[in-house]
Amino acid sequence: MRIFRSLLLIAISIAVLAGLVHAAHQRNLIPEDSLLGNTPYQAAEWISKQVDTIIEQLSPTATQVQEVSDQSGAILGEFIQVNDKNEDKKLHERTLELAQYAYCKQIVEEWEKNLSESESTNATENKTEDQTKE
Repeated sequence: MRIFRSLLLIAISIAVLAGLVHAAHQRNLIPEDSLLGNTPYQAAEWISKQVDTIIEQLSPTATQVQEVSDQSGAILGEFIQVNDKNEDKKLHERTLELAQYAYCKQIVEEWEKNLSESESTNATENKTEDQTKE
């Protein structure tokens, strides 16, 4: 349920952002040629520059996160077990596997909950039948 809620929140955020850009464009707050350029090539070039800028801004953060992870692993020692077989997989593949695992785990937990509820209901019904027979 959390995954669905997160995806819904992301979709709503993107829709709101798109609406704000559209409204700003309609009121001429954004010049027509400045957003993505006149041609698809210019748009791709602009997007590529923006992605490169974001990567440059995030690379120090990624380094810091790696350092913190290494330090916390050293501090916690044996309590953290790293799964080395996933090291060669790409981040999006590992993320997809984790999402699938979380979804399946949630389904199993709901099934077990429903099973235990039905068993308790059956046990209660059996007790009432035994009491009525006596």
